[in-house]
Amino acid sequence: MAMAETGALAQALSISQRMVEVARAGQWDELPAMESQRMRLLRDACETAPASLDEAQGRADALEAIRKLNENLIRLGQTGRENLRSQLRQLNQGRAASRAYVRSAGS
Repeated sequence: MAMAETGALAQALSISQRMVEVARAGQWDELPAMESQRMRLLRDACETAPASLDEAQGRADALEAIRKLNENLIRLGQTGRENLRSQLRQLNQGRAASRAYVRSAGS
């Protein structure tokens, strides 16, 4: 693999790992900028065809690792979304209970 491509894929992999850490920490607002940077690196890394079978295998391995991290990131996102839905549901139930209490106390 050419040095720039190796570096770009390695950086994209590193960003992917960091994205999973950030998602685990619930810092979802940081992900779009990280994804933008990662996509730029992936495009840079894949601009040229591999010069050898070893280079192609190295790229495939790096991309497979990134794919697995993406799957993990998607799972974390789905879990986060479900947690948020649950919190919103509880909030709405609490709000409805408060309104009912206020109505009954005012009667």
